Amino acid sequence: MMLSFATKSLVLGLIAGIAPAANAQTCSIVIPEMTEVMEIAFPTWNVDANNNRIEGGGKWNPYYLTKRWNGLDPKLGGYPTPIDTRYPFEFAAPFNGQPGAGSPHHCPKGTTNDTPVQSCPKLITDNDDGEYGIGHVPPPIALAVVRNAVKDCVDESEFESWFDFESTTAPCDILPSVLATMIRNKYPRDPKTGAVKYPPPVIEGTFEYYELEFPSPQGPPHWCTDDFLASGQWVDYCPYVFEGPNAGKYRHPHLALSAVMQYIAHSINPDVCGVEWDARGYPKVPDTSIAWATMDSEEMGAQPVLPYNWPENGDNKKKDVPGLVSMVSVGDFKPTPLDPPKGPEPPKMGEPVDDMTETAPPTEDEASGSSSVSVFSAIASVVLGCVFF
Repeated sequence: MMLSFATKSLVLGLIAGIAPAANAQTCSIVIPEMTEVMEIAFPTWNVDANNNRIEGGGKWNPYYLTKRWNGLDPKLGGYPTPIDTRYPFEFAAPFNGQPGAGSPHHCPKGTTNDTPVQSCPKLITDNDDGEYGIGHVPPPIALAVVRNAVKDCVDESEFESWFDFESTTAPCDILPSVLATMIRNKYPRDPKTGAVKYPPPVIEGTFEYYELEFPSPQGPPHWCTDDFLASGQWVDYCPYVFEGPNAGKYRHPHLALSAVMQYIAHSINPDVCGVEWDARGYPKVPDTSIAWATMDSEEMGAQPVLPYNWPENGDNKKKDVPGLVSMVSVGDFKPTPLDPPKGPEPPKMGEPVDDMTETAPPTEDEASGSSSVSVFSAIASVVLGCVFF
């Protein structure tokens, strides 16, 4: 494989034990700047001045604008989905042909095609002891606890215990049980309600800040037209930042988490874990790509057409992707009505951003006095249909 000059420099430095630029730390493991650790794990192909692919470089797209082709062959321009990267707290909906399939939004089978995906619930638990453990957790939160644990370096001897290097499926991923403990230690549940508050990753200087988020003025990293925002449909179909100096630089936090885990694992056990993301079995068969909305072009920066039309070309991508949780108990669920969003208004300087609060409402059994182990609901603080994913 031909690597780009940037990737060669980073990999050679890693192999030689020369850490890329990063904040001063006392740990022997020093995580590079996020753009650098991403380039090591997901080396990108070369492009010309117009961001067109040219010969050489890696196999991943350096100018990323849409998740339209995620879960497919990298040559199409997409990246692995959270299912592909084995993110343990995604709890994606099965591909039964319904809106939201493959996302953490569980719309019941048979939901009408015009249902806004974000109106369907995510798997939210009110305790950590049930079948679904800590439930859905936004990937930026998992990324934050891992990055800061290495940065703080309270006990470097613990790092090796984060992994099971003898695993035949995910030796270079931090064990889900370890990751869950790290998350809950930082973000405890409300002792009365079981709710958890997860701050957004867009405020510079905070524990959760993720520098490759590049949020739109409305909050999510998706940059939609005013008319599409007014439609109330799922903003994930809109492109990521496509103008200005940050155009094409957005990277999903679940990919950043995988890149950081791979970097740590390689630093500890290079015989088992290489420098690049452990891509075993990718792309999956069947693949994990989601059904898309009809767009105004085939270009990377295309916008959804109006009137809204889902799925694209009538293909709802019904398929049997193993390992997904089927939330059969939402069979009678009615999608949450959404108020039509107002026109885009840039946030005021210094205005706080709401936390991502995960609250599980009482079930009928709880209301009658019985206990419930695992319940779920839509994220309470939805910002125009997407909460920092």
